[in-house]
Amino acid sequence: MQQLADDYNQQIAVGEFNLSKSNLQCAMLKTTTQRLEQAAAIAAITAFQPQQGWLQYQSRIVVIATEDTPWQEKGAGQGRLLDAELCRDGGRSLHLRTLPGGMMIVTEMQREEGDGEAAMLVETVYQLATGKCSARYLQYDRYWKRDEEIGMVATAVVFRGFKI
Repeated sequence: MQQLADDYNQQIAVGEFNLSKSNLQCAMLKTTTQRLEQAAAIAAITAFQPQQGWLQYQSRIVVIATEDTPWQEKGAGQGRLLDAELCRDGGRSLHLRTLPGGMMIVTEMQREEGDGEAAMLVETVYQLATGKCSARYLQYDRYWKRDEEIGMVATAVVFRGFKI
């Protein structure tokens, strides 16, 4: 997989696309998914100790861009938590999604470097941020896995933080 990333980056750097450099890398993604009640999902966020991210409550979006105010204080009184994307150092990310009926899917993802059998291609992508925070972009890693029939398929998108 690493050779595929290197070949692609070389082609992009000098090829017809005329881009200065691609950011395709090779890594593995370890995921753990749980289906939790709201209170247990909140406890999972606390245990994760997020450094950056966003939390969508019924009443508003809460942004964690610095460690100035704990996320619990920012979210107090905002109603039920609906969704969240959080991250911390070391390539760790926590995603929460509400299911019908109020349960939550909580997925923790850990990027691991390597070129083993489980390795995928990873590219960094940016989305424009809204006026909810001072950052201009949200940074994500998009993971691509080889499918023998159709080629490379995007299989995961992981929140990596805010960029100015």
